[in-house]
Amino acid sequence: MSEARKPTEPRAPRQARARAAGEGPRADIAMRPRIVREATRLFSERGFDGTTLQDIAEAVAVTKPAVLHHFPSKEHVQQAVLEEILAHWESTLPRLLLSATAGESRFDAVIGAVYRFFAEDPFRTRVVLRHALDRPKEARALLRDKVRLWVGAVASYIRSGQDKGLHPKDADPEAYVLLVLELIIVAAASFETMKEALPEGARSRATFDRELFRIARVALFPEDRARPESAAKKPALPRATQKRTKNPAPRPSSGAGERKGSNPKSRQGIKSVAPPR
Repeated sequence: MSEARKPTEPRAPRQARARAAGEGPRADIAMRPRIVREATRLFSERGFDGTTLQDIAEAVAVTKPAVLHHFPSKEHVQQAVLEEILAHWESTLPRLLLSATAGESRFDAVIGAVYRFFAEDPFRTRVVLRHALDRPKEARALLRDKVRLWVGAVASYIRSGQDKGLHPKDADPEAYVLLVLELIIVAAASFETMKEALPEGARSRATFDRELFRIARVALFPEDRARPESAAKKPALPRATQKRTKNPAPRPSSGAGERKGSNPKSRQGIKSVAPPR
């Protein structure tokens, strides 16, 4: 009877082995995002073909079977990495487009969010770039199924702005969105390398980011450039700007009407929005 009651294995070691293997309810919840996060880093540094499941397991500090418990193959890990990137835009973009008003505020909301998303995580950005270069067939299918809708949604708002006179008539909305997206991805992925082409005193990331944002903005809002004096004939100030000038400083009686329509650059300075930080 005493031998029958003897436990074959203590409970604590069995739980410890389960944690090491990535098993159990709590481990299941925490393990999947850890695998995706480390796989994103490894794919960005070595590429998909240069990364093995064992590499991913070691980065997460679990066994290879633990990774396979969550993902049947390395291809499934890659799919999860890309889906996490795309899921952000499927949920974020509609909210941005609906919450921002037309014109410059919508530009700042959408382009600013795209920029921050890629600039804040170079691993994520390099994965997107590597996938397009290393596996173009798969990347084209992904672009057709997911990104094309995103490009079309933003382009439709640009086209609406063209109808209202906010953007240049000769701009191609779809081409603009795709080119700006490419500019952001390539710039974010390669800045740490490409900055070596600049003098040491000109390698500020903040300066680089502002210039990138300015290039994207001026293509849609060419009035942001310096205007000649004839620009004084532009329409009155926007409502938000009028509130700031509700109590202007006293003006001399002579030439008051002329001053009322002058100084277009000061209006533009108020209307412009700073690039994302």
